[in-house]
Amino acid sequence: MSGEDEPMHLIDLLAEESLALVALTRAIASADGAISPLEGRAIAVIAAEIGEATYRKLFAKAAVSFPDQAALKEFLASIERPEARSLIYESILALAAADSISVEEEPLMAWLQETWEIQ
Repeated sequence: MSGEDEPMHLIDLLAEESLALVALTRAIASADGAISPLEGRAIAVIAAEIGEATYRKLFAKAAVSFPDQAALKEFLASIERPEARSLIYESILALAAADSISVEEEPLMAWLQETWEIQ
């Protein structure tokens, strides 16, 4: 069994892919200036899947590594695995949509979809 037909999970992401995921949760959650209870729960699910300690460590790294959206986008463009892109996008979409996608969140989501060629 090769396991290739099994769905990928967040825990399967490579280090830089996990950093992309957490950096995006940070960018989306803070885009409209407030984290709603629904967004908080969506983030908790992501953190639980990759591990609370890992999430906190990556969150701190993202804060330092990507001081602005330009730096974040440059990094995100380097993520290449299509299955990782798809999984991260789905996770971030669920987070953004938790309390409906705000006007502040929409441009980053649209950029990500186009850059990562998400169908």
